[in-house]
Amino acid sequence: MAATRTRGNLRGLIFAAYLCCAAGALAYLSIQLIAENLMRQDTEQSANEWSNYVSANVVDLDDILAGELPSPDSVVFLEQSRKVGRVNRFALYDKDLNLKVRSEELGKMQTYTINLRKQQPALAMTLRNNGSAILDEKVPAGDHFASFSRAIVPLAQGRGWIEIWFDQTGRRQAIFDWASRVGIFGSLLFGAIPALWMRRRQRAAAARALEEARLRHLALTDSLTGLANRNAFFAALDGRMARDKGSRRGDQIAVHLVDLDDFKTINDTLGHDAGDKLLTKVAEILQAAVGGQGLVARIGGDEFAIIQTNARDDASALGLARKVLDAMSETIRIREHYIIAKCSIGVAVGMPGDVDVSALTKRADLALYAAKSSGKSVARLFDAAIEAAVDRDRVLAVELTKACETMAFELHYQPVFQLDNGKLIGFEALLRLPRPGGGFTPPMDFIPVAEETGKIDMIGAWVLHESCRAAAAWGKDLVIAVNLSPVQFRSGNIVAQVKEALEVSGLLPRQLELEITEGLLLRDSEHVQGQLQALRGLGVRLAIDDFGTGYSSLSYLCKFQVDKIKIDRSFLLSVEADKNAMNILETIVELGRKLNIPITAEGVETQEQATMLSGLHCDLVQGYLFGRPMPLTEVAAVVLRNFEKMRPAAAAGNDRMKEIAA
Repeated sequence: MAATRTRGNLRGLIFAAYLCCAAGALAYLSIQLIAENLMRQDTEQSANEWSNYVSANVVDLDDILAGELPSPDSVVFLEQSRKVGRVNRFALYDKDLNLKVRSEELGKMQTYTINLRKQQPALAMTLRNNGSAILDEKVPAGDHFASFSRAIVPLAQGRGWIEIWFDQTGRRQAIFDWASRVGIFGSLLFGAIPALWMRRRQRAAAARALEEARLRHLALTDSLTGLANRNAFFAALDGRMARDKGSRRGDQIAVHLVDLDDFKTINDTLGHDAGDKLLTKVAEILQAAVGGQGLVARIGGDEFAIIQTNARDDASALGLARKVLDAMSETIRIREHYIIAKCSIGVAVGMPGDVDVSALTKRADLALYAAKSSGKSVARLFDAAIEAAVDRDRVLAVELTKACETMAFELHYQPVFQLDNGKLIGFEALLRLPRPGGGFTPPMDFIPVAEETGKIDMIGAWVLHESCRAAAAWGKDLVIAVNLSPVQFRSGNIVAQVKEALEVSGLLPRQLELEITEGLLLRDSEHVQGQLQALRGLGVRLAIDDFGTGYSSLSYLCKFQVDKIKIDRSFLLSVEADKNAMNILETIVELGRKLNIPITAEGVETQEQATMLSGLHCDLVQGYLFGRPMPLTEVAAVVLRNFEKMRPAAAAGNDRMKEIAA
């Protein structure tokens, strides 16, 4: 009996053990099946979300699918998105399943011959029937196999396909280990496994939501300034135009494009770190000026944009633009330098439904071009006149090309006098472009076109030769001043051109004065500075033109041997209305006296201005009061008349100014 009971207990124990093993095995297999199914669902969901995200934010996706290289911004975005989205690698296919780009070769020109329809027909059939495919792949990795989930899902709007590989090696190993442990106690824990898995999925979903939010923030935010970036700007503008289309409120939308003037000079002279600090400060100024009237974005290196959503009319839009200009007049300190971050603004206003995003931004861009062409640091509203100006520039470019073929230019010469005794010092050569119908095209119109079209180098060489040839006939006491464009220093030919002009004409180097801008001196590059030193080595004189109107820095007055400073005429025009202009004028003259650098005041047109400059002890003057620009044929008479005036030694004193003006 005991033996029978023992055998029965043994059989019961064996059966119980068998049941436990069966339950454990069932639990193990169930866990594996559930986990595999959930992983496939998770893979498909993640792949679709990532596909939609790429479709919405890669602006040149269609170009990539057409075989073009991704833009640098798209390469950075895709690589950051891949890392954040836990994507091992990915590939893009066009509608016909032709491979166009793989993550391993992002930014490199590759020619692919892979077509899934031809090389993997079964997979292509699955895609056609199901609209997507999820595959498990094992890839050798050293002494083991790496496990991947390979998902092929469509891009948004049927533009193509994206193949995404998720590394599941760690998750599969974790599932295997976990299932093995749970299998031992399968009968006890079998019912708890789904709950535990769901909890893990909830945590994973929450973490994924946080990552997606962070990814969206990175994709739509400028990392330097914290402003909306280019993608966010156009998305916001497009959305606002769509929402307000057909609205009865009557509010228009204004787009302001804000471009910093001469920002490259800051980067070249003070370094990119200073440039970044300036951009950050400008972003703060713009946000404070715009306030709740719209969205501020940084859409380029030194270019910002504003969407003004409550622009009732043109005056309202220009009012905000002027507010921005006023705010940007604030002096910004970057290390030991003080900078006024001047900017130009182009404004375009439109009613949603009457104009689309592309047309509105193009108008703003044309208005910005007009603002920069009209002297910078201004705001221009797009109008028919701007469109006409663009057409005029095209015509002017043609006229300039024809003029360069025969050098159909003229030089006029404006005299420069010593203020205390009326002595003629020399002339400034001023370029003129004759119009086909008579008269001259203003230099402010054709010089920018010449610079943009690359013809300024040829024109500048002609000006040097002609002005030196003319001045050589005036004797050895008079100086000829020639303006140089910063663009002439790009080719590196300016030193050779000056040397040749001096040798051919026979003009003494000390008689040639080259006028350069502050911006050129601030470009502290070896290329520019080497040319300036070489010019100084030839013995010519260097003068700073339009001093005080740009990013003035006193350091270059010490660093370079400057022979003259020319005060811009804008200070003289502002003296009566602006007390600060008088203070600045007085400071510049005193600075020249301390540094033993002669000061020339340009644009002197009235006796009152001349008297004021005399009281400040300004050295030299030029302007309509003393002599207008004249053709070469009239220069000899001016030289002779001044020589005769200077002969009487007693012709001085209080009557001197009236005598010069006469």
